Amino acid sequence: MTVIENTHPRWRRSSIGETAKEAAQSVAPRAQTLREMTLDLIEQAPATGEAVYAKLSEQGVACVLYSIKPRLSELSRQGLVTDSGMRGMSDSGKCRSIVWRATTAAERAAFREAQAAQAAETGKKLAPTEPRDTISMIEAAGYRVTLLDERSSHYRIKVQGHGWFDYWPSTGSWRESPRPGGVRGSGGSGLPGLLSALQSVTAAKAGVNA
Repeated sequence: MTVIENTHPRWRRSSIGETAKEAAQSVAPRAQTLREMTLDLIEQAPATGEAVYAKLSEQGVACVLYSIKPRLSELSRQGLVTDSGMRGMSDSGKCRSIVWRATTAAERAAFREAQAAQAAETGKKLAPTEPRDTISMIEAAGYRVTLLDERSSHYRIKVQGHGWFDYWPSTGSWRESPRPGGVRGSGGSGLPGLLSALQSVTAAKAGVNA
């Protein structure tokens, strides 16, 4: 499974840059969702931004091409996709467009190592790698984990067809998303309890679909 860092969209810095910054921050949650959907499609098969846009449109996702291309750039900066070396046609049909592919597990590991080495050299703290052992265990169990907030070390674990769990590895606390009807989900502290809760909802979902 893949950890997708929740990076805010960039904005143009100018004398009135605060309005651009506010606009970028206001669309950040949607940008994160588009990043996840874009990565899902790229992991299925290499594609251009135009092809990703076409697929999402077919699925009924409301978006425009120029909201997809920035997401590809963000995924590339996170080491999750890379230029395949192939080229497709742009939407205008007049110029070529990059065909992106998902990076391999080895490439992603190398990317993280390079980031860590750079951070050590510059003395800057890398976005939360402290809880990587616990996150790796959750990923190994088959769940997608998304980094929501770097400063608070807030992660979100998606459960297909159920919802999500919010997790803070630095404190060990976790919380289930609200259930249908506004019923409050479970919560607790500690990795064993979280894994048990994840397994329970996954098993329940499998039983419903059986």
